[in-house]
Amino acid sequence: MKHVQGTFGILREECLRIFTNWRFYVSIGLYLLVCFLIVRVEHLDYSVQDIQEYMINISNLNKLLVLIAAFPTACIFCDDWLGNYWMDVRLRCGDWTYRITKYLICVIVTFITCFVGMVLFCALLRIQYPMTLEKYEVYQYNGGRQYYGFLFGSVPFLYAIVRAVFFSMTASIHAAFGLVLSVWLPNRFVAVMAPMFSNFIIEELTYILPKYLYIGRLRTGLVIHGVSDPMCTLCTVCVDCGYVVIAGALFCHLSKKRLQNEFI
Repeated sequence: MKHVQGTFGILREECLRIFTNWRFYVSIGLYLLVCFLIVRVEHLDYSVQDIQEYMINISNLNKLLVLIAAFPTACIFCDDWLGNYWMDVRLRCGDWTYRITKYLICVIVTFITCFVGMVLFCALLRIQYPMTLEKYEVYQYNGGRQYYGFLFGSVPFLYAIVRAVFFSMTASIHAAFGLVLSVWLPNRFVAVMAPMFSNFIIEELTYILPKYLYIGRLRTGLVIHGVSDPMCTLCTVCVDCGYVVIAGALFCHLSKKRLQNEFI
């Protein structure tokens, strides 16, 4: 119980530290700017869902969006290590609490940044573009039904929100593995660029795995034939959480060795 209270206390402190920092708000602004630049450069003049689908599933610039979303917490461990801030926090809350809160903050804040940025982008697009499917929608079928067709038919903007959730979860995975890399090489440039490196490396590594573990499929949601749409959502979330747990185990192991000066 004491560990739980300590963890929530440090989480609250870290949240205040992140959400009162300029990096969070600059990241959302840059996220929106890049999204609209993609629309302009690629000459996208379709529906909100088509443009969102293109950005998430087709454009290679989605890796830049992941990099921006991870920016507020990319240096969360590196800054502490280089500034020796970790010593005070570790003495106050304990080694395990310090490591787990740093990791959770990275995952949560990256998700929030990516999700808020994508939803705001879709909301602003709604002013000029319709909520219909045209050119870039990738039609996926589950028992003869379009994936999440029931959402699109009844509440179109909710369809865009579900897409944003899936994309934000994969962004959190890349940020998590990027944080692992920043523990191994505690350098600010490496820490900032690590989520993009993770994006390339993890996609290549998971491509050889069964298709339902390929992270490129996770960012738009899994489609399993003969399984209901809500169950597909649950499967997507479970696989995403599995990757988050793997990255968390690596981070806790490597950060423990780093804090104990066991790295050569």
